[in-house]
Amino acid sequence: MTVSPAPDCLLRVFMAWKGAETYTEIPEQSLIAPERTGFTLVEWGGTEVR
Repeated sequence: MTVSPAPDCLLRVFMAWKGAETYTEIPEQSLIAPERTGFTLVEWGGTEVR
């Protein structure tokens, strides 16, 4: 990816998901938000897993 001007901070988020036939309990993730400084570029993406 080329961005001009270059960002001071780059965050990339990618999520993969899959449907389920039955209820499945999944433990909560412990996520820490990175510090955003200056010009921050955030890229989001995802895909369905089959």
